Amino acid sequence: MAFSNKRYILIKPEKHSGINTEFESCFSQLSNILSISNLSFNSVVKQTIFMNTKNNEEYKKRKNFLKSILTEYYGDLLPPTSFIGQPPEDQQEYAIELILLNEKQNDINLERKSINGIFYSVINYKNTKEVYAGGLTAEFDSYSTLLSSRNAFDLMEQILTAENLTFGDVVRQWNYIEGIIDQQFNKEGIQQNYQIFNDVRSIYYSKANFDNGYPAATGIGMNAGGIILEFIAAKNTQKVDIVPIKNPGQVDAFRYSGEVLVGKPIDEISKKTSPKFERAKYTKINNIGQIYISGTAAIRGQKSVSDQNVKEQTIITIENINELISKANLSNYGIELNSHPLKPSYLRVYVREEKDVADVKEICNKSYPNVPAIYLLSDICRDDLLVELEGIANF
Repeated sequence: MAFSNKRYILIKPEKHSGINTEFESCFSQLSNILSISNLSFNSVVKQTIFMNTKNNEEYKKRKNFLKSILTEYYGDLLPPTSFIGQPPEDQQEYAIELILLNEKQNDINLERKSINGIFYSVINYKNTKEVYAGGLTAEFDSYSTLLSSRNAFDLMEQILTAENLTFGDVVRQWNYIEGIIDQQFNKEGIQQNYQIFNDVRSIYYSKANFDNGYPAATGIGMNAGGIILEFIAAKNTQKVDIVPIKNPGQVDAFRYSGEVLVGKPIDEISKKTSPKFERAKYTKINNIGQIYISGTAAIRGQKSVSDQNVKEQTIITIENINELISKANLSNYGIELNSHPLKPSYLRVYVREEKDVADVKEICNKSYPNVPAIYLLSDICRDDLLVELEGIANF
């Protein structure tokens, strides 16, 4: 799926052939794509590698092994890379999502940078820039949700500060949380991993103004890896439009009441805080418009529609997305479409149970035919939700 200057690529192994061979298959395919497109590995803006790992020991071994292989393709200055402990569908060992800069233009260039060993990318335009970061995670053995969240947000803040940006300039964020709905029991009472993460996020976000709304975001589970953050940031200027988009059928996530928040707050906060994200975020840079669609599930108002099966939850989720990016809703924000309804140009689909993937895929294919999609096995942020979709819609 391509915008006029960026392309989203999804690569899966060509067949089941073992851990190392499947990874080599993915990068062989990428080499071919780059060659046909007259591009090089220097065109990769960001990559997310989904891995079929079962625990942290296996996750760390495979991550370290893959990092050594990646230097053979990219050299010492990697694109921002996240290793996500979410098994792809069909028991595949890997799936890779990449963003490529389509072609070199006089007024657009891609820089790779690093700070304290963390790699990130900057796309420089004539009048502005975009910053892409990934793999922001604790590099130590402790996978405490609290410590890992702080560490990841510290790294995020360092990159933003280095680029003269703040948390308020983030337009899209991915929050991967190991054991997202798991609960801990201590002297304060029950604390849920997702709520711990939300409280830490609220502390860091309090350092910035969000004049253009919170980022579009996804908070999703992993089976290993602690806390990992990815983000895209852009400065709002005369040449850049950034608009938060609400869903009329859903309460803003940042306005959720305590009724749907689980467990006790962390020590630094007297009252547990809501997830800080918008339902979608519209950005237009150099007249190229796109909508980042946040992680979306079968939620009406602020309550889960949990008395349904996975098929019905998928249908409700798609209805939520269609309403979000409908012509009528977007016109409320001065975003005008032509006569054709807008649909996602690319999807990520998170499914809790492997047995449900086929049903979810059938519904998604019927609703969004010919839209590239990746299907991943993952816990959702509520224990009564079975499926979650996110995506991008481009103009």
